[in-house]
Amino acid sequence: MKLLETLNASPLFHGVVERLHLRRAANVALRAVPIVRRSENGVKYRLRYVDSIPLEQEIFRERVYDPALSREITTFVDLGCNVGQFVARLADFTGRRDLRGLAIDADRDMVGETSWVVRENGLDGVVPVLGLVGGAASGTHGDFFVNDVKIMSSQFTTSGELFAKKDKWTKTRVPYVDVELLWRGLMGDARCDLLKIDIEGSEAELIQADMPFLKRVDRIVLEIHKWVISPDTIHSRLQQAGFERTTTLSETDQLQVAYFERRK
Repeated sequence: MKLLETLNASPLFHGVVERLHLRRAANVALRAVPIVRRSENGVKYRLRYVDSIPLEQEIFRERVYDPALSREITTFVDLGCNVGQFVARLADFTGRRDLRGLAIDADRDMVGETSWVVRENGLDGVVPVLGLVGGAASGTHGDFFVNDVKIMSSQFTTSGELFAKKDKWTKTRVPYVDVELLWRGLMGDARCDLLKIDIEGSEAELIQADMPFLKRVDRIVLEIHKWVISPDTIHSRLQQAGFERTTTLSETDQLQVAYFERRK
């Protein structure tokens, strides 16, 4: 699978894929006949997009997020839930079907995929939500750019110099959601055991030392997009909010995935 990662990082490879319309053809085939997987603990997830394959490698094969997981986790928020594989892995790792949480994404197709994971696995306490986070008040709308490569959809029409030439975007309008307000309405005063954030650069606006929701969070796993904000800046803000970086889970020239815990 290292070959897949190398190819996925190559603008030349993506240029060939686009010119030959291979991605579109493969996505059409997968949507017609999805690949359905079942994890070790019987949790189901599916592959209906080519871009879900490297995501599966990261989450289920390499288990990049696993050091941030605990079997004691019962509540969570997944910002940038994409096709729901992180939700599936959390249910698989904990062995729980009584998880309570929010799974938020600004791409309607991705919310639909996560809804399938929730429904097929009886995760009745998990609520998929369409929305943007960071940068505006709840109730207003913002631009969101859906990329041909679904895992790169973003509030930005660039994703770093590496991908500048291959990106194709479709602009949509999506409502902003206030995570704290939404949480209180659905979960009351419960604490959030784990906050996972992968929002393609929007963490620069979302993560502030005085962000209200952070006060109820105990663990954070965060993908930092260096072409928008430096890891040092994010680390400093979270430190001010009462968190310490425990470990760096993975890092490239473009990205850092870091795990933080609340200071005791």
